[in-house]
Amino acid sequence: MALDSGIPRVELVGNRIQDPEQETVIRDFARLHNLGVAGMIPFDPAVTRAGVAGDSIVALKGSVALDAIRGILDRICRDEHSEGEIP
Repeated sequence: MALDSGIPRVELVGNRIQDPEQETVIRDFARLHNLGVAGMIPFDPAVTRAGVAGDSIVALKGSVALDAIRGILDRICRDEHSEGEIP
């Protein structure tokens, strides 16, 4: 549906991943549906605590989830830049 709507690239992001089996399920689903996987965000109790407190996760120090999100964003931006889509 996204591709039919003119969105040139669709990738999955696994969120709150707690074990390798969950990652495998997401990767298998992506492969079955010819989708890329942008990355995996591990479960991080610090994100839950920040959400309950109404705090942004951007301020978290040492958060494995935030590190994963930044890594995914960096990779996407790098890929887009190498394809000439970002000046």
